[in-house]
Amino acid sequence: MNIEELKMVMDTVAQLGESGKAAFIWWLVLDKLTPAIAWLVCAGLAFLLGRRAMGLFISGPSAYFRSLRVRLRIGSSGELTDFEIKQIQERINQILEDKGI
Repeated sequence: MNIEELKMVMDTVAQLGESGKAAFIWWLVLDKLTPAIAWLVCAGLAFLLGRRAMGLFISGPSAYFRSLRVRLRIGSSGELTDFEIKQIQERINQILEDKGI
């Protein structure tokens, strides 16, 4: 918008009175904020969907080993370390040997 158009819009708003000013302000807010809100909603949804997809790909074996770690009382919560995975494997082998499998 250039200065001439802005002056013309301001003159029109001045002629409309108080209710016209309120309507103009709401029009500006809705006209300029709606695309921004739509972008934020889309970005949020994309983030949530991406996080969900990552969770599906990552959680497979990792979630299973984390549940084994909890059941076997090995290590601490959080991401699995190589040492914890070795301990889980050793404990499973020990349990299988004890059962004669």
